[in-house]
Amino acid sequence: MLEPRAPPRPNRLESGETRRDEPPFAGIATSTLNPTEDHSTDAPVAPPADARARTSRLFRSPAFAYAASVVATAATVGVRFGIAPWAQNRVVPTLFLVPVILGSYLGGLGPGLLATSLGRHA
Repeated sequence: MLEPRAPPRPNRLESGETRRDEPPFAGIATSTLNPTEDHSTDAPVAPPADARARTSRLFRSPAFAYAASVVATAATVGVRFGIAPWAQNRVVPTLFLVPVILGSYLGGLGPGLLATSLGRHA
């Protein structure tokens, strides 16, 4: 037969200080790190600086934003024609929000307007 569980002990003492023998959120899943150990030297291993610089330059370039807008709009046109029999040949303009939002996120107004105009004329 199972014994009833004891009620959880409060984390704060009457004086307002936290107990030292249990984590601040007892009963809730917390980090596996021991709170009494010093983890200030546990830094994540990063890729080499030149690789990060090349990658960030690529994704920040205006050419990438415009190319992503064109590719995303072309993919959306393909999806639109793919679902045309199911949608009874109605235009589904909501689909074209995806390339507009992607282009605007990556490059701002220009790529967003490019995706808008390409989606309008598709």
